[in-house]
Amino acid sequence: SELVMLYWSIGRRIREDVLGGERAEYGKAVVKRLAEQLTERYGRGYSGRNLFRMMRFAELWPDERIVSPLAAQLTWTNVCEALSINDQRKRDFYLTFAAHERWSKRTLRAQIDGKLYERTIDARGGVNGLEAELAARGTADGT
Repeated sequence: SELVMLYWSIGRRIREDVLGGERAEYGKAVVKRLAEQLTERYGRGYSGRNLFRMMRFAELWPDERIVSPLAAQLTWTNVCEALSINDQRKRDFYLTFAAHERWSKRTLRAQIDGKLYERTIDARGGVNGLEAELAARGTADGT
């Protein structure tokens, strides 16, 4: 959980303090240089690809009050798997179940590839039935 919070903090810091809303091309160059510096100083967890994941994580979950309970239940690899999902409901569904069922990255990937979200919506009679079940379990966004 400490690693997840650290990576969220780094992503937020890069987005807000380093890039400050600058152009994408400028951001790519800055992140690349930053990745080289961090990797040299701290090791391999700070590649450009991972820094962009950290930034995406901070973008999708901008509130620390939401991230903190999420971080306590999930691994960084679970979060990375969810970053590729564009639909927030779908992403929250998978992260909620990953946390509740303690899924590994491999299991989470298999459930995403197997379209568990879509099959669950069909079985529950639509999105409303699914949202009621997620509310009973406690969703990944802390509500």
